[in-house]
Amino acid sequence: MTVRLAEIDCPEKTQAFGQAAKKFTSDICFGKYVKLIGNVRDRYGRTVALVILEDGTNVNYSLVKSGFAWQYKQYSKSAELAGYEQQARQNRLGLWADATPTPPWEYRREKKAGTYAAKPDSLQNKSKKHYRKRKPKLEEAY
Repeated sequence: MTVRLAEIDCPEKTQAFGQAAKKFTSDICFGKYVKLIGNVRDRYGRTVALVILEDGTNVNYSLVKSGFAWQYKQYSKSAELAGYEQQARQNRLGLWADATPTPPWEYRREKKAGTYAAKPDSLQNKSKKHYRKRKPKLEEAY
């Protein structure tokens, strides 16, 4: 089952803090039982839901509190969630450490239009590729 996290929008995987948001979500959810609140399906067939851990932690809200997601105001009118986003901004948590983070909906629109120009800060989460040194080929003696 694929779940779209309700009321929030995380950075895309290729966007600054996208991998950090994915890791944060994985770290708090992996191997745990969760409760999904919501039974709406989006146009891609994903279940749109709030994800609640056994201890009552709202994963969606935790992502915003920690600075790894925006409140998706088009789909959320929660004053509580807006407050969490404001606190994360003020404390420069997660993606708010960047002076001008690009919201994912703008990133997707710009990428689709071919106008997105990556900021130098957007490279900070890209993992470095490590290459093994190859042994030089021995030339055959004639």
